[in-house]
Amino acid sequence: MGVRPRGDRQVKDNEAEMREAIAATRTTLTTLPGLDTVLAAKVLGHIGDLAVGATLRMAWQADRRALLAVAVSEIGQGIAAAASLLAINAVMHAR
Repeated sequence: MGVRPRGDRQVKDNEAEMREAIAATRTTLTTLPGLDTVLAAKVLGHIGDLAVGATLRMAWQADRRALLAVAVSEIGQGIAAAASLLAINAVMHAR
């Protein structure tokens, strides 16, 4: 069975949305050899926009307590997710 035309349209629509999102970041990732739209979108999804430093500086100046609260919350969520994944992995590999 081949890919249905509807699936092709969805893939093309998704790629168009990714191209728009990548263009909005003004990144040059797609100029690197071997980095297509999908891979560039994945990279940006993992590392985010490199303007994070500027955003953090502005947040620090605007409301330090709120920034620290968000940071602690995010770290806590990351630790909880990691612990959960480790527990699931242990159960799946228990004999």
